[in-house]
Amino acid sequence: MIMMMMYRWAPDQAMDKQPGYLRFVLNFILDTFEEFKRQLGPEGRSYSVNATIEEVTNQIILSKYTTLYINQGNIHGFDFFF
Repeated sequence: MIMMMMYRWAPDQAMDKQPGYLRFVLNFILDTFEEFKRQLGPEGRSYSVNATIEEVTNQIILSKYTTLYINQGNIHGFDFFF
């Protein structure tokens, strides 16, 4: 749930079911990036915030697929790679 909200960069109804500390963290992250955009926008540097958001989104996707891969039992030992 949290991963999908971060992927969309927007809270949704499922957020209300999360513990208070998770709601706080997600809202803090979203508010922080909005503040960065607001402050850097007039300087013409909001592209750096957008690039950071894109990279965080990529890491979320990677984390999701890594978790799926591991949960399917696709964990190889050290010898597999040599």
